[in-house]
Amino acid sequence: MFTYRDVFVEFDKGLSSISWSERTFVRAIAIVAAALSIVAAIGESLHVYRLLDSAGSPWSVAINYAVVWRRYWISAGLTVSLVAIWPFKAKRYILAALALAFVTIQYLSWFKESIRVKEYYNILGVNHIPEPSVASLYGATWWDILALGSYLLLFAFVAKTILTISISSIWAVRRLFTSEP
Repeated sequence: MFTYRDVFVEFDKGLSSISWSERTFVRAIAIVAAALSIVAAIGESLHVYRLLDSAGSPWSVAINYAVVWRRYWISAGLTVSLVAIWPFKAKRYILAALALAFVTIQYLSWFKESIRVKEYYNILGVNHIPEPSVASLYGATWWDILALGSYLLLFAFVAKTILTISISSIWAVRRLFTSEP
């Protein structure tokens, strides 16, 4: 009888076939992505506190709080994916993929919020947005863009690995149960 345990066993076999250099590369990218996102979140937090101390507008502070929390959620998702991906086991690898999907949702909502902020400033008649905006992400710095780039590399590798191993695992399990004795 077919069980999910058989699929996970085959998935673990596929993960064990990944070379040492690929594992090291993925772990390094995961560390870089998590570290860069944490640095960006801390930097934005310090910026918001400086705004609170100055005579910044309350709208600017409210918008920056949304950006700060989003950065912390991104950092948390990348950190969970780093911890989950480290041992290269099937269930933890899937947890890493779920954490990366969560990070994808955060980046997409940040992009959507950036469009809304741009429209808000256009309605006010402000031609230049007072906060820096890199790659159409409101409040983004180059640290964020580097974190986004390393996240995309990590996401691409995890997605490729899950797809190739899943396909080969399904075929292996199918062969196991359809072969005649």
